[in-house]
Amino acid sequence: MELAPVAPLGTHSAVGTVDQHKVVSTVRGTEVAADPTNALALEAAVCRRSVLAADSRSTELVRLGGLQRVVRAQGFSGPRQFAHFALFGLVTAGRDAGGRRFEAASLTEHCQFHIDCIRAPAPTMSRSA
Repeated sequence: MELAPVAPLGTHSAVGTVDQHKVVSTVRGTEVAADPTNALALEAAVCRRSVLAADSRSTELVRLGGLQRVVRAQGFSGPRQFAHFALFGLVTAGRDAGGRRFEAASLTEHCQFHIDCIRAPAPTMSRSA
């Protein structure tokens, strides 16, 4: 999914592990994106709430992924270090059946997704006439 370049203020420190001092805050109660998984987690929670409203015992999974250009506010030094770059994130939301089986299955699925992407042949560029 396409993600917005900003998130609600405090999202990155509340939902994820990005220190608030590394996030660029705005004057409109938002902050510049610093990690796509935080926005994806918020969207997955909204989707999951909708699923549970229809069936409170639903085991349906919500799977989201997105590429986002992000900005980090800490100082960078060195020729290959940048304050802005792109990150890809995956999020799965669902009901755990106990014993952390949901987490284990989701992690396995995410790892397999990345392995499949790495193994996929590179796309070829074609020239149009």
